[in-house]
Formats: sequence, structure tokens, C-alpha cells
Amino acid sequence: SQTFSDGIGMILLNNVDNALNVYYVSSIESGTIAGYFSPGADGVVMANSASSPSGNTLAHEFGHYFSLPHTFYGWEWGTPPLSQQEQVDGSNCTSAGDGFCDTPPDYAPYRWNCPSVGPFTDPAGISFLVEDSFYMSYAGNSCLTRFSPLQNQAMRANLNERRSDIKGVIIPDFPEGYDSVKLLQPAHETTLVPPRGQRFLWSRVPGAVAYHIAIAYTPIFTAIAEESIVPDTAFTALRLAEDRYFYWRVKPIFEGNTCEPYSAAIRFRTGESGTPVSGINDQSGAQDNFSVFPNPVAPGGILNLELTGNTTQELIWQLFRADGGIAAAGSLAAGSGSRSIMVPASPGLYILTLTNVDGFMWRRKVLITR
Repeated sequence: SQTFSDGIGMILLNNVDNALNVYYVSSIESGTIAGYFSPGADGVVMANSASSPSGNTLAHEFGHYFSLPHTFYGWEWGTPPLSQQEQVDGSNCTSAGDGFCDTPPDYAPYRWNCPSVGPFTDPAGISFLVEDSFYMSYAGNSCLTRFSPLQNQAMRANLNERRSDIKGVIIPDFPEGYDSVKLLQPAHETTLVPPRGQRFLWSRVPGAVAYHIAIAYTPIFTAIAEESIVPDTAFTALRLAEDRYFYWRVKPIFEGNTCEPYSAAIRFRTGESGTPVSGINDQSGAQDNFSVFPNPVAPGGILNLELTGNTTQELIWQLFRADGGIAAAGSLAAGSGSRSIMVPASPGLYILTLTNVDGFMWRRKVLITR
């Protein structure tokens, strides 16, 4: 676990000029801190545990880097004088709190679960709840979605003036309009979805360079089962629980722009582990008769694939490790008969998938053993 003093030394020794420097460490202050910005050393440090794609700590620390205070500024050190407590009517919004008049009063300098904390009472006796959507608050990750317009303006001014040296050549693409992601497979309220090996498919968005897919146990995506950032419009889930409802959604990512919204979420329910994966026989003309042998197969050995029937499309094969990573991949020509692939040299249980261009899939377990 790294202490604050360790982190400052790390930043001072390793910072690269003309860049926003971010350091990822195993933990900070014995796991009690998710991340921080060090003004003196001028760098951001992040704990690995707070660095998932669904987390918002990095956005919070970037806000500090580009000059923003907490929305509860002044409350970090105890209750401030009445004159420094921001009022609900906005009469002192430029001189109290964070100084931004489009972020309402926030008296909560501690982690709290959205959607609300309070009520608090301002100096005029008005009761209020804290707004839960601002990155610079301490609301829970699932609520944080935005910087206010004035916060954005302050960060842009900081970038263009004090930090102009870090401006690069990439101009973020914030399109005036674009096609929303359309979720294709599995469809809404699909049941008996295979918990391992199911292919998730969605439509392509012109201009997008990647997509973030999230599969969650809850409709507000507070408990993520699987997620990934992928360059294409497909993802294979390998670690879903059996016989459970899940929700999935996708957002497009543009060059320099990760701020576009997610698609509407779709709900589905998994079956048991033996549930067949959506078969390519329904779409490609292949018969659903696919066998592999020998199985188990020796490390580095040859695995034979026998397809009964005629596939009318090229097939992509992928061999997944138990942790979800791809151990090997390739393509198979259309047609019928036997095919052969070489398996990895590492023993273990793998999942072999065959997928056609429409994304429909077969799945088989493969055991590599000595």
C-alpha cells in the first residue's frame, strides 16, 4: 500500500512534461483512498480497485487537476461560518461553497449513497437535499454523471491558459447528432440465455472508435457482472451467473470523446450452464451438429472440428481461457467436413466458440491436459 508521501515522490520522479500524468497503484493509504490529485507534485494517483470503466473517481480527480474544488468546498474542515455556507436561493453562490452558481449547496463532505443525503438547513432556514449528479461531490459512483456548464467553462479556461502545454493534436469529436446504439442480441426479455458463451451484438455508430458494454444485475448498473471496452460491435460473455435476470447497455466512444450517453438498457434472463448458445444453424445454413476430438487434447496438440452439414459463411473460431481472455483464434472456410486447429500449450479448461458473420455461435468445452 502506498502512502501520500510515497505517491508525491513517485510523481516528482516520473512526471512526463507536457502531459496529464496518471499513476495506477495497488492501493493508497492501506486501501482507504480511491484516488487523489497532488497540486504540488502535479499528478493524479489512482488505486487499481477504483479504476474500472464504471468508476467515476478519475473524472473527480481530473476535475481537481483542471482547477475545480469540491461542491462542498469549505466543509472539508468542519462547519464553516454562516457567511460561508451557500444558500439555497443563490444569493451568495459566488462567494460561498465552490463558487459556481449552477451547483446547488452541498454540505456533505463524506461518502454517501445516492439518490439523496440530508436534509440540511441553510442559514436562511431552508431545508434541502444535496444534488447527486456532480462528479465533484462525494455521492456514490452510480449517480455521478456530469460537470455543470460553469464547471466545464472553468476547466476549459484552465486548459487553455495555465495548462496549454498539455493540449495535443487530437480534437475531440462531439457530434451534433449521431445514430444511437441499437441493441440486437439478446433481445429484450429473452430467457434461457447461456451464462457462458453468449454473443452480445449491437449496431455500429458512424465515427465511433470503440464501445463500452456493461452487463449488470441491477437496472441502475450498480452491480456489474461483466463489462469491457471493445473496438467492434460484439462481445462474448463468459462469467454470468445461472438463472438470473441481467441488464445490458452499450455506449459509443469517439476519438477524444467518451461523454456520449448509453443506449437504453435491455433485460434478459440466463438459463443453466447447459443452455445451448444461439445456433448458427438458424441463420447460416449449417446443421447444429458440431463435435471436437480428441477431447481432452494434449497441450500444443491438434484439435479436430467436425461439422455435419454445409456452412455457407466463413466461421471465426476463438478459444477462451477460464478467466475470459482469448488464448487463440482464427478463421475457417465455408463448407462442410473436418477442420483442425492447434491448441495452446497451457493445460486447463477452455471454451471454443464458432461464430459466423452475423454473430450466431456454437460453443464447446475443451479440456487440455497432459
